[in-house]
Amino acid sequence: MGSGIQYAVSRVRHGLRRHDDPQQCDKELVKEALRLNTSDNLTVIVVRLSTPEHVEFPRQRPRLRTCSLSEEARSRLRSLLEGN
Repeated sequence: MGSGIQYAVSRVRHGLRRHDDPQQCDKELVKEALRLNTSDNLTVIVVRLSTPEHVEFPRQRPRLRTCSLSEEARSRLRSLLEGN
């Protein structure tokens, strides 16, 4: 499973370098998975994290929707985001 995840991360990084469009990256990743005849359920969410030059904070805190991740999921996400 790890190699498939790393492949997907590499494809998205390459796409972001080419066109800097997360929505296009997720469409390309779905097309690639279908091309490879994946038999798994398929959900793609591309998140681009960046530091804006100027940040404006809202006066009221928006309500946030939270979810829990297992320690293993947090560890995998951290590794992917750090490029390991």
